[in-house]
Amino acid sequence: MHWSVDELLDHLYGVRMADRHLDVCPDCQARLGEFKRRKQQGTGAPEFTEQDLAAQRRNIHRRLKGPDQAQWSFPWMPAMATAALLLLGVLLSRPAPEADGGKELMALGGDSQFYTEIYASMGSAEPRAAAPIRGLFEEK
Repeated sequence: MHWSVDELLDHLYGVRMADRHLDVCPDCQARLGEFKRRKQQGTGAPEFTEQDLAAQRRNIHRRLKGPDQAQWSFPWMPAMATAALLLLGVLLSRPAPEADGGKELMALGGDSQFYTEIYASMGSAEPRAAAPIRGLFEEK
């Protein structure tokens, strides 16, 4: 039986010791060789030039000094401030609500009539949709 991928990786990283199968099986040896080749490709030294490293250092120093003023400028701020002032002007120029709002309620019958109508509409605890179903069970 061949080694699984997990077993080969464990052997590659020194977690598992080789047994006789790995010594005699050319398939497992080839798969382990492929894993070793991939590991070498992934662990190679990165290729950076001196210019890359110098640019990185300059960027770090620039960021340590503080944010750029140009980076934080908002060209749309004047437009937003103007819109906010216009909105404030519209809200402040609206007429105040009339003080006789209670007269309208009294013309409709007042609070007592309102509550009477609400109570009458809620007279039954049974929803209206249940009425047809109730009709199926009533005796005639």
